[in-house]
Amino acid sequence: MNTEELTPCNGKCFIDPDILLCVGCNRTSDEITNWGNYSEEQKKLIMKELGSRKPGNL
Repeated sequence: MNTEELTPCNGKCFIDPDILLCVGCNRTSDEITNWGNYSEEQKKLIMKELGSRKPGNL
């Protein structure tokens, strides 16, 4: 898979000010901003963590 295609973004972009995560993909604003600079391995690691990033799991 091309690293440009590897993204958890679903187009529902909004950073929740209480949890500092995007409500659509659960990434931090830094992760969103730097996504294009990450290696495929870094992207896969972050994507693996996203499911556990819920308000009660922070």
